[in-house]
Amino acid sequence: MVDPHAAYLTASLYMSITECCAFGSLKHFIDQRRDDNQRIPEEVVYMVLIDLLEAVSYLHQRHWLHADIRPANIFVSGEGYVKLGKVGAAR
Repeated sequence: MVDPHAAYLTASLYMSITECCAFGSLKHFIDQRRDDNQRIPEEVVYMVLIDLLEAVSYLHQRHWLHADIRPANIFVSGEGYVKLGKVGAAR
C-alpha cells in the first residue's frame, strides 16, 4: 500500500501526504500502452496481481475492506512495486 507520511484535517478539507509513486497510476500505464498499441507482458500482469493480492490480504487481516480498487487508485513506485492507494476508502 502507498505509505502515508502525514495527514491534515481542517473544517472543510482532508489532505494526506504519501510516498511518491514515480510511475504514476496503473490507469496511466494501461492508457499509455493502449495509445502506443502495445500489450502488457504477462509477467508484468502477474507481478501487479501478486502485489495487489498482498495489499488486499493485509487489509483483510485487519478486517478492513477497500471500497474503491481500480486502476486509478493503484500506483507504481520508482522501484516498480505496485501500491494500493486511496486506503481512506477502506472500512
